[in-house]
Amino acid sequence: MAGQTLDYKARLEEFIKPIPEKGSVSAGSPTYTRKKINDTLKAAGVVPPKLPAMPKGMAKDERTRLATEHDKALVALQKQHFPATNNDDFKTLTGLTHTGLLANWIGGGQQTSCNSFAGNCGVQMGAKIFLGTFNLEAHLAKNGLSRLWIPATSGRRPAYGDIFEHSDRLHQGVSLGFRGDKWLTAEGGAGGPTHDGVDKVARKEKDFDPSILKGWVSMARYLGAQVPDWLQGWWVIYCGDTLYNYHFSEDFEVS
Repeated sequence: MAGQTLDYKARLEEFIKPIPEKGSVSAGSPTYTRKKINDTLKAAGVVPPKLPAMPKGMAKDERTRLATEHDKALVALQKQHFPATNNDDFKTLTGLTHTGLLANWIGGGQQTSCNSFAGNCGVQMGAKIFLGTFNLEAHLAKNGLSRLWIPATSGRRPAYGDIFEHSDRLHQGVSLGFRGDKWLTAEGGAGGPTHDGVDKVARKEKDFDPSILKGWVSMARYLGAQVPDWLQGWWVIYCGDTLYNYHFSEDFEVS
């Protein structure tokens, strides 16, 4: 039982080793989003093209065409003077590249790496289905794995390797357990088009707030051996005049 559990945890830790304890793995450099291009070019002494005039009565399609052409001209200048580079560690962790994300953003997209990173972590741990998808509870049910889902209202806390989903926004991450009362996680989407124009994967330490979560996938239930029914629950142990209370969970946690 312990061997199987430790095995998937060790595989996850090996996979996320490139992420520093404090800091992040950046998708690449430099950035070029609509928000940053003009300032970057001006700082380099390059005069960026001006957005064409758009009179009040101009048709919407024509406005869109002119704006798109302007964006393309900006990107072409940025690529010429500051060609983007890709970080191999970020690509390994997420399956995405900085240049690919930039292409999405300059077209108005908001893609980040949170779900692809979480899904890749699941694959590395041994998951047979890709868990990097939103509405995880329904995804598990569709695959006959409803028993793996733990709702945030359960009163429990996510264990090491559990893949969680937010309720307050479209976001996923991977739990790395707890250090005292602090929740440790690894998360993609730690940057993006509105955060300096570059996406990142980072380790985080924060207060645990179940109110912002839908829930999480129990990787111990998925990949570990079954904890016997007779062991689960509270145990009271006496040692002389000292009384100890131990709780054994079905997710291989002892508290």
